[in-house]
Amino acid sequence: MEHTKIINGERHVSTVGVVLLALHGWRTDHKEPCREALRRYCQYLAMHGYGKGSKAIWEHLAGMDNQEAAQWVETTFRQFVTDPVAAVEYVLGTVVQCQ
Repeated sequence: MEHTKIINGERHVSTVGVVLLALHGWRTDHKEPCREALRRYCQYLAMHGYGKGSKAIWEHLAGMDNQEAAQWVETTFRQFVTDPVAAVEYVLGTVVQCQ
């Protein structure tokens, strides 16, 4: 899955790339806004057919290693996200400090 796109000669992060950046910020840099964005991703999945509640999804994600978690994000994004822009807007909410 592509994580960046070139638009008018400029590189832009894809929608799934935004979630992956939040994952990296949470796992590597221990940034609380990124952790909250991932919690919201779990909420989004719970509301869009994942089959478990957000707390169970969060616990599942938190128990994964970094590589497994990144693959899981890509897979769940592909399976459960029908409107990528709306998903990222929900995930970020007011949290835009993950850089």
